[in-house]
Amino acid sequence: MIAIDTHCHIGHSQNSDSADIGGDSLIRGMDRYGITAGIVLPLPSVEDHVSQHDEIARLADRYPGRIFGTVCIRPQLGQAAVYKETKRCVEELGFVAIKFHPMHHGGSPASPRGDTVFEVAQEFGLPVMCHTGPGAPWALPSMLIPAARKYPDVTFIAAHSGMEIYAEDAWVAGSVCDNILFDSAWTSPGRTAWLIRQLGAERMMMSTDLPTNNSTEMAKWRDLDITEEERATSLHHMPVRLFKLAERGFTPAGA
Repeated sequence: MIAIDTHCHIGHSQNSDSADIGGDSLIRGMDRYGITAGIVLPLPSVEDHVSQHDEIARLADRYPGRIFGTVCIRPQLGQAAVYKETKRCVEELGFVAIKFHPMHHGGSPASPRGDTVFEVAQEFGLPVMCHTGPGAPWALPSMLIPAARKYPDVTFIAAHSGMEIYAEDAWVAGSVCDNILFDSAWTSPGRTAWLIRQLGAERMMMSTDLPTNNSTEMAKWRDLDITEEERATSLHHMPVRLFKLAERGFTPAGA
């Protein structure tokens, strides 16, 4: 089974001593649980985003075609800083997406701080991953609706699909905006399958968020009450298309 983890972290969190994830630990977890490739990003509360981006790039160099980076930079630093670092990450490091986190970045997706990230994403053609779930109202999936309408050419990923409690709110967002997709970390099998049935497998992707969640997510996706075609779409066909992974060296059989 080809499985692309579309949302996993490395780095040290300023907010939690337990969130300290090294690249080797990430790879060991992927190997143990059969995760083919990972879209890797810094923890949003990391102290130095530049050095963390560089660490992800070094990991990608060690595992070409398997590790792909995502930009995560505080919009509080200003438009110029976000643009400069994103340009470096895309053009020099080959990163494939950008992250916005309402709680750590100080505003909802409908705020000017959201615009700071989304305007840069639009310029560089990057999908935007946005935390949803804890942190409501800023982190409600439906808070992505204004941004998705304002930036119709940008694909937004509602990370965690509202994290179980707001799964129906995620469905509302996905129902009115075709450019809002979802990932599965911390959402139950029942809700994950329900969102796939409601919106289509091409709108849901697998993610773990943290290595401690690898076993849960992989077991969930193996047993999820969906068709094998839907499983393959969510686990690898959709991520390959969205992040343009084939042209970036991802070539396992069947992808």
